[in-house]
Amino acid sequence: MHLDYFGRGYRRSIELFCPAGSAVADFGAGALTLPDGTVEDCREEVNERYIREMEYFLHYALHGEGESVNPPAQALDVLKLTLGEL
Repeated sequence: MHLDYFGRGYRRSIELFCPAGSAVADFGAGALTLPDGTVEDCREEVNERYIREMEYFLHYALHGEGESVNPPAQALDVLKLTLGEL
């Protein structure tokens, strides 16, 4: 995953290497390119995804219903993976 917080241009993308080929999600363009070359349009207003994330967070913090989509144990595993500890 590449997150560029310092570059002059807005670039947010992820490339997933799958058995059938690569899938590329370009968050800035709102496009998902599948291994077969099909491009899916996923455009939305940039602030919408942040608003949706905050609404989820606030609802979960206030009501705590179900399991979090990002439980602390999973977040710790991701951190360890990025630090090369897993």
